Amino acid sequence: NPVIADVHKDFTPGFYRGLNKLKELFEKTRKINNPEELHRESLECMYALKQFSNEYNEALRVKIADTLSWRVWSEQKRHSTLRQNVESVYSAVDRVFEGVKPLWSTIESAYKENNFEKLENILGELEKNIIIDDRLKKQKELIMPYVYHTAKQLMFYGKLVEDGFEKRDALYIVPKNIRVRTLENYDLTNLIDLEFPLRLCNTCEPERKASSWKKRELISQVVPELKYFLEPKCSVGFCTEGKYCSSLTDMREYNQDLHINTKQAMLDRAK
Repeated sequence: NPVIADVHKDFTPGFYRGLNKLKELFEKTRKINNPEELHRESLECMYALKQFSNEYNEALRVKIADTLSWRVWSEQKRHSTLRQNVESVYSAVDRVFEGVKPLWSTIESAYKENNFEKLENILGELEKNIIIDDRLKKQKELIMPYVYHTAKQLMFYGKLVEDGFEKRDALYIVPKNIRVRTLENYDLTNLIDLEFPLRLCNTCEPERKASSWKKRELISQVVPELKYFLEPKCSVGFCTEGKYCSSLTDMREYNQDLHINTKQAMLDRAK
């Protein structure tokens, strides 16, 4: 689970005035039911949010220590505006190998005996080292081979290194579900405007979305002033995706007609 590593706040009276003004604008926009007006005022929310976060960006710094799968980290580093520090993949693999190695005999016997209960007893320890999707945990016929083949690849990695292969070459066999440690450095802009609202959206990659909602709870505790704005990108009043979800309906009254017509207003404006 993510952990807050450091927080720096320097909120001035001007910051609080701007924050309250911004909240009033968002609240006003969420009450609008006319599609054209909603789209227009949602844009005003976006502009105001960007202006506010740019003006007071230095007022907040939050560092969060977390782990992501190697696969998801590979995506995050390409698409993110967030400044991040990441563990060396060689360090990550060696750490995970050492963590899984003591469990290998249990994993192997559980798989060969088709004994899920035996595997279930060590899932908590395994998840400190590899990502196991919650959907897999509900399907015994999938989680057994998933864990077994993951662990077997890691054991083979250890065998290759032991036999003299360079780690860079042994790395080819390592599964992408190993956990890599990260340190994420959030400023105000990435928390309420650019990065975080995208990662809280239902369309975000599932692992990143789940991790982001956990981070939201932590950040809300240490920076309660921003809880209102720690929401998915639809917090401006409408959803730009194909299907809207409860994230938006929890914030305002919203229906399919308003969804379709507001998106059409957005497209018409873009012509």
